[in-house]
Parts: sequence; structure tokens; C-alpha cells
Amino acid sequence: MATVNASKVMEERVLRLLDSLASDPSIDKRWLAVGRTHIEQGFMAVNRAVFQPQRVDLPNAIDGMKTVFMTGYACGMDCDRDTPFSPQAEAAWQAECEKVAR
Repeated sequence: MATVNASKVMEERVLRLLDSLASDPSIDKRWLAVGRTHIEQGFMAVNRAVFQPQRVDLPNAIDGMKTVFMTGYACGMDCDRDTPFSPQAEAAWQAECEKVAR
């Protein structure tokens, strides 16, 4: 926790410098915004490296994933309207399941 707190203090110092630069009319505001975004992302990445957050398991995650995958996959396919998903989407889902099982 101390490492992240030190990181946040350093980030705040840098962001305050950028705030002071923003009031200078000779500074390109677009590039300043790009730089600020990258600095914020950099500090976020460092803090995540320290905390190492993990994904959580969700109940019925596979069923939910199948619905999302097949709905998105079926959007560009010629669907058989008598079934909820096209045969192509079902085959693609099965192929993905086999990859995960390996």
C-alpha cells in the first residue's frame, strides 16, 4: 500500500505541473492532453502492477459467454430464423469451447 501511495503522490506532482502548463498560451493543448493521458495510464499501470488485480469467477459464466459470443457472431451471419443461433455460430462456439478445453 505504501508503494502505491508514494506513486499517487508522484502522480499528483506531475499532474499539477501539467495543470500549470495548461495556462500557458504557447503550449499546444492537444499534445498536452495526449501527454497527460499517457502519464495517467502509466501511473495506473504501475499501481496495477503492485496490486496485481485478478478476474473474478461469475456464476454461469460459460452460459453467459456463449450468449454474448453467439449473438455477436450471428450478427454477420445468415441466420436460420427457426433457431436462436445460426448453425455457423453454433459451430464457431463449439470450436472455441474445444480451444479452451485444450
